Amino acid sequence: MRIVLRIGGSVVASPVNTDLISNYAEIVRALKEQDNDVVVVVGGGALAREFIAIAKKLGLNEQAQDEIAISV
Repeated sequence: MRIVLRIGGSVVASPVNTDLISNYAEIVRALKEQDNDVVVVVGGGALAREFIAIAKKLGLNEQAQDEIAISV
């Protein structure tokens, strides 16, 4: 089975919660041991939104704002 696990950026980075990250890693490890294909997608969280706001104030278009947020 193919599984996509989406985790909000603020869950893992604001502040960094090593116990929670370890729990997610255990879940992914268990799913992989059951021969699943697992993809983890982590959102940008508050930091990405802050960079988007700054880019918007500077007059950058939405595509540029998104690219900056992805780079964070």
